[in-house]
Amino acid sequence: MTEVGCKTLGSIDCGTWIETHEGMDKVEESHRNGIQEVFTVITEEGNAITGTALHRLMVRTDDGDFEWRKVGQLRPGTELVMKLGGWLGGTVAEVPHEIEDFADSTVDPRLIHGDEPAICAFLRRAFTEHGWITTEGVVSLDCPSEASARDIQTMMFYIGVPLWRDASRLTICTKSGLMVFKEKIGFDSIILKRRLDGIDQESMVRALEAQGISHAEPDDEGHYFVKVKDVRADGKREVVDLPLPQRHAYLANGFLSHNRGGG
Repeated sequence: MTEVGCKTLGSIDCGTWIETHEGMDKVEESHRNGIQEVFTVITEEGNAITGTALHRLMVRTDDGDFEWRKVGQLRPGTELVMKLGGWLGGTVAEVPHEIEDFADSTVDPRLIHGDEPAICAFLRRAFTEHGWITTEGVVSLDCPSEASARDIQTMMFYIGVPLWRDASRLTICTKSGLMVFKEKIGFDSIILKRRLDGIDQESMVRALEAQGISHAEPDDEGHYFVKVKDVRADGKREVVDLPLPQRHAYLANGFLSHNRGGG
């Protein structure tokens, strides 16, 4: 996440301000490390991040301490640290598209360059047309593809709404996330809006627990803990390092990611 909206690492220029776990920092260098083998880390919740085997992510140990660990060292059940941030910048005040337009694309500039009100308006239309809220208060969205679901999961995390992803279905999995959804996004439908206004949070939690997708709330500093499900080889691609002068890490897809980790 940058001062001008959500961008891929390879498209971030020197001089851009980028979001870290301790605030904003300015990118002063960009090192392209050539074509390397990369791996995608997938969590039980469906979150994902791609990097080389040497790239380091923040984990929480069994003792509750935070430490850096290479992607190549991750195991099933390793607890990764994400952090709720904010949707920053954005240069587009309107996203005149529907969710179906992004079925075959990822990190689409027509979408990720919107400011927060534009993104929330887009999501409101998506949830009204393709989402639902049960009588227990469980809110879900059926996306047109897994690729679009992964992107929307990341976007909504930055807005403050953690989601559980099962293939192309997204479900709000925390009470605090539901409250942010109600405040910033919501529904246009009279029926769905009325149901959202009358939700009982404890009823929602019980329903999520019955489905096995209830998630612990973020801590007081916004840290959100997810568990590694798999690490998959994902071919080869050009990798980039973004050294930051004042910080040791930045947020990538919401994950605390070391700024010199091998790409």
